[in-house]
Amino acid sequence: MLATSTQASKYAKKMRIKPLMIFLIICLVIIIALMVYHKQSTHKAAPTDKAITTVTVQTFSKTTAPLTVTAYGTTVSLQSVIVSAKTSGTIQRILFKAGDTVKQGQQLFNIQSSDTDNQMAKLNAALEANKAKYLSYQQANQETPGTVAQVDVDSAKADYLAAKSAYAATKAETLITAPVDGTASDTNLAIGSTVSEGDPLVTISNLQSLQVKYSLPGKYQQQAATSQAITFTPNDQKKLFKGTVAYVSPGLDTNNNVILRANFNQKNQLSTNVFGQVTQTIDPNQQAFTLPQTLVQTDSGGFYVYIVKDNKVTQQYVDTGRISQQGNVTITKGITDKTPVIVSNLTTLSPGQTVATQEKEP
Repeated sequence: MLATSTQASKYAKKMRIKPLMIFLIICLVIIIALMVYHKQSTHKAAPTDKAITTVTVQTFSKTTAPLTVTAYGTTVSLQSVIVSAKTSGTIQRILFKAGDTVKQGQQLFNIQSSDTDNQMAKLNAALEANKAKYLSYQQANQETPGTVAQVDVDSAKADYLAAKSAYAATKAETLITAPVDGTASDTNLAIGSTVSEGDPLVTISNLQSLQVKYSLPGKYQQQAATSQAITFTPNDQKKLFKGTVAYVSPGLDTNNNVILRANFNQKNQLSTNVFGQVTQTIDPNQQAFTLPQTLVQTDSGGFYVYIVKDNKVTQQYVDTGRISQQGNVTITKGITDKTPVIVSNLTTLSPGQTVATQEKEP
């Protein structure tokens, strides 16, 4: 009886496990079926007949593209003199206009000063007194020789000349004249303006020695040289002035720039402190690729062109130079004469896109 009971117990346990196994097998079959279905649906959803864009490509050859660099500069004179106030006071007269050619000794300003006026009144009184004394001594000796000792006459003359000189020097403080020949700059002063002793009033420059002064990034120090051609275009003019580099600083300034000066090739009507754009030709015979500006695009990574690599659109970053008047961009690095540059469909392309290619017709 005991054996029969044990067998019955084992049989009952097997019967309980069997439904569980069947349930697990059914679940496994369902999961496999779902995976197969998903794979088939994805495969069916993928287009098999999507059209591939055909793009036109072109290779470019190097041409002569002068290497130029652009900066901003200001005209300066090698011979300039700043005229300053010799006394404090108020501008009473201005006797020139900006750009006037002035001669040495020509009066430019008249400054009125109460202190100077009072001093001149005292000096004038002393001058008249010394003049009268000297003249009286002279007259007395003319009427009666020996009336006044010669030593007294010489002393009175010396006092008179000293008073005359002091009066002239003080008067010169109020009458400002040009110290040299040259061209007068503009002035911010007007009649009624108050100035202090030492204040700059105007600059007199020799425009025959006019230069343009500018700076370039330090990387150009080894390439920049004297006698290289430059052009200068003032901001307020459309006229272009030609010149040549006359000076290249041997070292860099605190901003890591190289300082340059250039002479103008011909006399011109420019004055000092004219601000404008300087274009310097570093290498007139540089060989480089030139691409239409429409092919060169930009993003946060820099300038790039679209090329084809392994039948896919690829962004090729490039180093660019100047843009010519014809709208061509100089490419100094990034492509070769075998690089297939895409020249069509640029607005519809994206990196990684598969494309077919065709050569651009000559």
